[in-house]
Amino acid sequence: PVPAEEVTGLNGKTHTIWDRITVKDKSPTRTMTLGKFLRKVRKKAGCGEGVEVSSLSHGPFMIYANFLHAGDEELLGTPLLDAVRDAVMSEDDDDMSFLEDDIAEEGEGEEEEPPSAAALTAEQKAVLAKLERKRFIDFAVTVEDQETGEEFELPPVRLIKDKEKERTYVDDEIEDTPQ
Repeated sequence: PVPAEEVTGLNGKTHTIWDRITVKDKSPTRTMTLGKFLRKVRKKAGCGEGVEVSSLSHGPFMIYANFLHAGDEELLGTPLLDAVRDAVMSEDDDDMSFLEDDIAEEGEGEEEEPPSAAALTAEQKAVLAKLERKRFIDFAVTVEDQETGEEFELPPVRLIKDKEKERTYVDDEIEDTPQ
């Protein structure tokens, strides 16, 4: 086998496609906020002063971008899993729908309501169901050196939602037990 290609990242550190940063949500209600998650990612990635998370995405869904949300205390205080669900639910089928919204004369100042479950596409429903089933969620994270403006992609960041389960064998049957 050929060794995995190394990618140079933050502070000259290298990583491969097999590396990952793991963050565990230890809160009993699984309500780690987006802001706390971003702080944990910065710490685990070894980001020093002057390095900020510039974007966080899950698959094609943008969860956070510092140029859009830097001072948005409401978003930063939102539970991370809720922010992911909101991003999935707000994804439009048509990438150009924002133009139609600008052209259409809808009531000014009205807030857009989140789509109902019936209005979601099959793909959105599948992504939401998968989020509920999986014990972890993988994110792509980009950080920016505020001094130089240079951006670096971190290795994939995995949020562990569940306590790790230990497999034990009882009378030739596998039993899942929390550690």
